[in-house]
Parts: sequence; structure tokens; C-alpha cells
Amino acid sequence: MKSWAVFFISISAGLIVSCVWLPGGGARPVESACEVASGLACAWSMMAMADRGTRRSFRRAAIAAAARFSSIWCGVLCGVVLVYLLVIRAVEALLEVGHGAPLATWTAPGFGWHGLRSIGKLAAACAIGLLTARDRRVIAPLMWLTAMGVLWTAAALPTFVVHADGTYARTPGVLIAIVGLSLIVGGFTRGQWLARAGGRRRAAMEGGAATEQEHEWPGLRQSAGALGVLLVLLIGLQTAVPPDRGWVSPRWAAVMTAVAALLAGTACFHTTAWRWSANLADLAMGLVTLAAGSAAVALLPADAGGLDAQFPLVFNAWMIALGLMSGMWG
Repeated sequence: MKSWAVFFISISAGLIVSCVWLPGGGARPVESACEVASGLACAWSMMAMADRGTRRSFRRAAIAAAARFSSIWCGVLCGVVLVYLLVIRAVEALLEVGHGAPLATWTAPGFGWHGLRSIGKLAAACAIGLLTARDRRVIAPLMWLTAMGVLWTAAALPTFVVHADGTYARTPGVLIAIVGLSLIVGGFTRGQWLARAGGRRRAAMEGGAATEQEHEWPGLRQSAGALGVLLVLLIGLQTAVPPDRGWVSPRWAAVMTAVAALLAGTACFHTTAWRWSANLADLAMGLVTLAAGSAAVALLPADAGGLDAQFPLVFNAWMIALGLMSGMWG
């Protein structure tokens, strides 16, 4: 298996290098590296899927294991590059928000819609492994790839758009990320609940006893907690710097934020019902508290003026919501 793995990885490395650094191999090296690595991850996963016989020789099993390992290697390589690009784009967006205008002198290198193609191919490789090998360990990476697709879509939007009169308007990229991540956390948590419920029904029909580990998706609790922390940060940014009225009204933005935070908080509470975690319970309470604060902001009058005029009203609404939720949790 080791010799086949070295052979497959050497082929993958050679193809990536030839598409990136050789003359004429690609005008955008980072984009080419992501495209090739994600395509190879999907190809090696399909090669491992082809070895699905009831009787397999030792050599075929070794080749399938090496192809699976090579798929993981290419996927990790592509994922590291994508995360690097996403972090640079997030830093650029924060600098633009702090500056209050687009940065004309510097832009994130290698960032564009091509990343969604690479993320889609990596997700296809994980889906192939899940459907063929029934390996539940790929569910958490699939969850992260879905979340990365949402974040990439939100980050691909420009932080500001320029109007005809020269003024700038903030785009609702953060709001898109909040809604998308909350749906991912809620959807995957619901999926694990359905898997556990189905396992218990099958165990009851067969006269056996189902254990918690039997139908647990490895890494889902930790992934839901990490995405929940990211949601808390994004909701704070959304509250401090909401999108302009030309895209979505402040009231509807607050309503969507409240619903998203409530969905993610309920999913975290539901996860703690299966296995207790004090950290996850604290995160769930924080998300529900943020939902209450966003709901309070949604009740403010719509014609309160700009950010300077709205600040006292928003601050008082949050203080009232935080006080009520502190009394409830206490």
C-alpha cells in the first residue's frame, strides 16, 4: 500500500507542479493549484470507489487504500490553500470596513469565484467516500466544506459597491454568511438526530440495544461548536456595521439575524441533550441571547436615521434584551 501511495502522490505532485510552475501552465498559480488538487482528490476518490467487489485481491485492496489516501492528501492540500485565501480576503474586508471605503491599492491575491468549483469538487470527493465506504468520518469535513462554500460566496461579494454619485454602500455579505452557517449547523444536527432515531428504531425491531456511539457522526459536535463561535463573531460584526438600506432594511436584517441565531442556538441545545457539554451549552445560551437582542433591534422604528442616530436606540435595545436574558438564564 505504501509504494502505491507514494506512486499516486508523486503523480499528483507532478501534475500540480506542471500546471502551476511550468511555462504556460497557468496564469494564476494559486487558482491552478486549487483546481488541479481538488480535481485529483475527486479522481482518486472515484478510483477508490471503483474497487467495490465482494471478493477483492490483496493487490486491489492496496490500490484502493492508496487511492483513498492520495485523495485525502490532495484534499488537505487544496483545503489549506483555500483557507489561506479566505483568511486574506477576510482581513481585506475588515480593513475596508475600518477604512469606510474600498481599498484601491491592495486586493486579496488569487481570490475569486473559482474557489467554489474547487470546494464543490472536494465536497463531491467526500460524498463519494460517504456513499461508497459508509465512512461517517467524512461527514464533518463535508460540513466544513459546505460552510466554506457559504463563507466563500459571502466573501466573493465586494465589501462596498460604488454608486453613480461616488458614494459607497456596504453589501450584505456578513448577513449571507450568518444565514448560511445557521442553516448548516441546524441541518447537520437534524441529520444526526434522524440517523440516531432511525438506528434506535432498527435496534428495537431487531430486539437489540442501540448505543450512542453507534450512530454518532464523529466530529460533528466540535464542528457545530466552532461554527457557532464563528456565528457569534459574525453577528457582532453585523450589529456594529449593518448593510446599507439599499440592499436590505435594518429591520429585516435584524429579523433574519435573530432567526438564524435562534436556529443555531436550538441546534446546539439539541446536541447537548444527547451528550452534555458545558461549553456547548454556554454557546447555545449565547446564541439565543443574541437572537433576543437582534429581535429587540428589529422592533426599533425604521426611520431612525443613520448609524449615529441609531446608536443610542440600538444600545438601549441590546441592554434591555441582555438584562432580560440574564434574568432568564439565572
